[in-house]
Amino acid sequence: MARPPRISDIDDANKDCIKCLGQGWVCENHPDRVAHECPCGGAGMPCTCNPLFEKGIQMLTSRQQFDEASKRLEEATTRYNNISMQNTVGLSAEERRDLDWRYRLARKDQIEAERAVAEIVHEHTAV
Repeated sequence: MARPPRISDIDDANKDCIKCLGQGWVCENHPDRVAHECPCGGAGMPCTCNPLFEKGIQMLTSRQQFDEASKRLEEATTRYNNISMQNTVGLSAEERRDLDWRYRLARKDQIEAERAVAEIVHEHTAV
């Protein structure tokens, strides 16, 4: 069974690139220098001529979207749980209606956040 290619095995960089000198990788701290030749010892990253550069931007954007959606879900779940645990004993009819409205709104927000997280996960795991 063949192993999947590693990033270092992918060689679609522009051989005429003046930033990476055709290597496909530049220094993360100094993107105008070839990664393994930079004396700063910084990490390497795909050069703009490397197709992995665009893929990296897409993955970073997806990760940021996922993190934001997860945070919204966590906040909505906390709000929902706090409202659902409130004691209704001794509340007037108006206060119970207000609590019920806030409960429904919090649940709606929670469901929307769950869907957003699920869409992002599905988008990046679909074959």
